[in-house]
Amino acid sequence: MKNSIKTFSILIALIFLYACSASEESSNNESNSSGDESEIYVFDDVTDYEEDTLVVEEEEDVKQVTPPLPPVAETYYIVQIGAFTTEARAERFLLLNKDKLNVVPHIQYNEENNLYVVQLPPYKTRSDAENMRNQLWKIEAFKDAFIVIKD
Repeated sequence: MKNSIKTFSILIALIFLYACSASEESSNNESNSSGDESEIYVFDDVTDYEEDTLVVEEEEDVKQVTPPLPPVAETYYIVQIGAFTTEARAERFLLLNKDKLNVVPHIQYNEENNLYVVQLPPYKTRSDAENMRNQLWKIEAFKDAFIVIKD
């Protein structure tokens, strides 16, 4: 009887320790995922808004050469129209939507966010970038466009 009570007590203590460590680990994971890191919005839904289909007759080579950024001494404003987890999704978005733009966008890998971003060429003034962004907001595919400031 004495041994069974001792065994039962040890079993209860082990269960308690395991439960405490599991809840501590999950709270650590929650705090790491919602801590200092800023929220990143990823545009991985590639949709052709003029037609409700993703069928493309012929795939074209849509890779664009990143235009050289002007000297770093000045501030530039870049309109970003998409951010994707894979280069293929960024290329697909560009292929489906490049005809809706009057400028040539480019795909660039952003190491800070680990995303492939689709951006327009840089503007020297914020008002020029805002005008372009506001025009793009009228097109459903670009309703999430925003301005990135490069110093």
